[in-house]
Amino acid sequence: MRRIRIPAIVRDNLVYLPFFAAVSVLNYSFQVYMARTLAPGHYAALIAALSLLAILSSPSAIIANLSARTVGTYWSAGSVVRLRHLLARVWVWLGSASVALSLIFVALSWPIAEVLSIESMWVVIWAAIAVGPALLSPLLAGMLQGARSFALYGAFGAFGAGTRLGIGVLLVGTGFGAAGAMAATPASGFLAIAAGYAGWRWLMRGRTSDDKENLTIQLPIRGQLQVAAIGAVQILLFNLDILFVKALFDEQIAADYSAAALVGRTIFFAVSPLATVLLPNVVHNAVRGENSLGIFVFSLSAVIGLCLIGVCVVFLFPDLIYKVVFADVYLPYLDVLRAYALSGSLLSIIMLLATFHIGVSNLRIWLPMSVLLPLPIVSYTVFNANPGQIAWAMVACLTVYTIYIAWETLRFAARRGDRESPPATVG
Repeated sequence: MRRIRIPAIVRDNLVYLPFFAAVSVLNYSFQVYMARTLAPGHYAALIAALSLLAILSSPSAIIANLSARTVGTYWSAGSVVRLRHLLARVWVWLGSASVALSLIFVALSWPIAEVLSIESMWVVIWAAIAVGPALLSPLLAGMLQGARSFALYGAFGAFGAGTRLGIGVLLVGTGFGAAGAMAATPASGFLAIAAGYAGWRWLMRGRTSDDKENLTIQLPIRGQLQVAAIGAVQILLFNLDILFVKALFDEQIAADYSAAALVGRTIFFAVSPLATVLLPNVVHNAVRGENSLGIFVFSLSAVIGLCLIGVCVVFLFPDLIYKVVFADVYLPYLDVLRAYALSGSLLSIIMLLATFHIGVSNLRIWLPMSVLLPLPIVSYTVFNANPGQIAWAMVACLTVYTIYIAWETLRFAARRGDRESPPATVG
């Protein structure tokens, strides 16, 4: 009987999907529990602190991309020994840098709390402490992602999300409020790093020599910096609006906006596994000189289809969503909700397209993406009479980004076809 051969991109998505579903449920449960349990002002402070953490640890997505790209290149080329030596140096350097950054931000916690109108300085202090694991976790996640070990990668994420929910419920339930909810993030991060590193050591067992002794791998510093710039732009696009709303409006309005944003961002998080799986597969194909356009089209089609379903649900049943998720605790910002459904979809498409360009080393997109960054900042500064204006300004800005990167993708496909430039020179 002939065995049916499942394409690697489909197999990896099927392996990762159950873990991602678990992570999504756990993270969503954390957010919903906090939204329902904390007072509106405390919930707004928590969301602002989490957005602040995302910006303070903005290198996290950059580190994850660089780690996955680098590990994927060495792993696909069979250069395990050199990879082990490289990672040992990276762990020492990044560990030292993360501790230093955490201490700096702890020292600045009081003025940060004043600027963001956060009453409890402890909320900001825990956000600053969380910078450490927020920088180290993506390094480890990228290692597992680059090795295409999506079972371990998924288990790593599920363990971190589960421990954060458990610790957060415990601390908030015992009266620590927003500070306790925020403290759950660094605590779970350190526990997940310990468990994930044990999984990596298990994955590396028995690998003691390189498959090819004369292998040459080139990952230029310039290219790595361009990858970092692409990641930084995406992080800022995802978080700037929340900080503008928190700074410009009162606590109740900021809390209502954050609640609407939570529903809209769910679309983004729901499709993110497709980009996670795509990157190491594109890198693997590039190292081996194989075509990646087919797996890219598969992933993009899935993202667009899922986003369309999410947008339709939000537009057709907004009141039901508020009732089910928030139990009428928050004012239904239907205008913001609809805008954020579109923003989450556009961010998903931008992320997938950028991931493809990173995988095939078509890194020229970093400059236009960076040059366009003042666009959302100016837009939020000008159009901020109410939260709805900021939300729709975000849609407009992301539309510009999507049009540009889609155009660049079409240019690349027409120009190169099946002749992608690999991220590494293997010889």
